[in-house]
Amino acid sequence: LDGIHELHLEYCGGIRNISCLNHNYKIVISDCDKIIDYSNCFRYSKIIDISTNPGYQLTMKSYDLSSALEACEIYFWGGDFTNSLVLPQSSSLRCVHVNSHPGPVILPSIHQIREITIANCKSFKSLTNFDGIYSVKLCSLKISTLEGLGSGNHVVEVDCCHLIEDFSLL
Repeated sequence: LDGIHELHLEYCGGIRNISCLNHNYKIVISDCDKIIDYSNCFRYSKIIDISTNPGYQLTMKSYDLSSALEACEIYFWGGDFTNSLVLPQSSSLRCVHVNSHPGPVILPSIHQIREITIANCKSFKSLTNFDGIYSVKLCSLKISTLEGLGSGNHVVEVDCCHLIEDFSLL
């Protein structure tokens, strides 16, 4: 299935190894509960959309997307595991949306991300490396500070982050 321009894998309970998927322009993976490692795929994919249902991925080894060297957009939805979501240090990555990921989200120190949304992520605690992102949307997070934001952020939306008391960084 490598090289198919737009590939959707949905409810494919028998698929375990996707390391051969490196040349799909857009790849959508939804509820494929036997895939346990994303660290060696998506090298030349531009749009990556991964979603899981609660209860899946309990044996997940890695949501390490650092091999996605040409990713432009990454969408990540759900899961019950606490492993980190590691974003690639891709010079073309511009858009990231993470929703309902209970583990940490790790941005590379050097990136070109222009838009990021982090929503409903239980373990999300730090805005490290967020300073240069043009548009930042934070929704329903348990963060207590906006430290990490700065002059490079032109649009900031904070919604239902009740632990934040000091908005002076804005």
